[in-house]
Amino acid sequence: MPVVSIIIPVYNAGDRLKDCLNSLLKQSLLDIEIICVLDAPTDGSDKIVFEYALKDSRIKWIINQSNVHIAESRNRGMAIANGEYIGFSDHDDTRDLNMYELLYNKAKESDADIVFSNSVVNNYNEIDVEKYNNPTKEGILRSIILPMFIRSNQNNLSKSVWASIYKRTFIEEKSLEFKDRRIYYEEDTLFNLKAFLSTDRISFLDKELYVWTKLAESESSRPDIDVAIKQICFLREMINCLLKAGELDNYRVELNLLISEWISSKSNFYNYIKLTRIQKQGLSKLLRTIRFPFYGKSEGIRFVGRRRLRLSVFVIILYLFYF
Repeated sequence: MPVVSIIIPVYNAGDRLKDCLNSLLKQSLLDIEIICVLDAPTDGSDKIVFEYALKDSRIKWIINQSNVHIAESRNRGMAIANGEYIGFSDHDDTRDLNMYELLYNKAKESDADIVFSNSVVNNYNEIDVEKYNNPTKEGILRSIILPMFIRSNQNNLSKSVWASIYKRTFIEEKSLEFKDRRIYYEEDTLFNLKAFLSTDRISFLDKELYVWTKLAESESSRPDIDVAIKQICFLREMINCLLKAGELDNYRVELNLLISEWISSKSNFYNYIKLTRIQKQGLSKLLRTIRFPFYGKSEGIRFVGRRRLRLSVFVIILYLFYF
């Protein structure tokens, strides 16, 4: 039985897939399995996987008959994983060649359900190191809930799963799975929220191991006209997870800041304005649960100018017609 299974949803990765697979096959931890979930690629990425699998039996593959996207592909990979721990990779990313040995040794040393580490971001060929400033359970949960690119979020990449490994029996016992991004906003975030809420056996390795290649054409960066609807479904799921764990009162400020950030965004404001009456009523129910409105300030962040105006307009609309 392999000690670590790494799951890679593969769509149209092109030659970047070769770099990804090479960085896995050259890992210092030899006892791994690499599960490529072929999500109906059209650029020949499947042929690259077949070619590599002929040379190394540690590579397995699943073929999706149609494109089901990254969340369901990961779920299908988890269903056949045999490793003691499970890790995740995007199809165009690389990693330190000692990554899984270091994470696995840390996991065994601490009997952890989750081990996570720092990352390197290749941001359009500009290299940034993302280090955790507050790698406690409370700090991670706070950063998972907060909007990603704001000053108070000290651990932006806590939302991501690829710099971590998770005990397979823990995943199974807690029924962890990825939510479909076609319905929910940020599937990684929901997976990690439930995972970190479900255990105190968490370890941190203060090393930069995973290299995230941020590309303009990645799934997470594609424009989406239904984004407001997905964000509402996402917010509802977050609230339900926190309620079930008895943690909602501890993270109301973060939830208020999250929804305020979404609504006041220039690119997203009109998506919220155009919600149907029933959708606005559903949102108002969620906002009452988290004791909205958020008054535009938290941890040194303040909405000013047009952002504050957009937020105020939407809140007034909800209060007049839907609260």
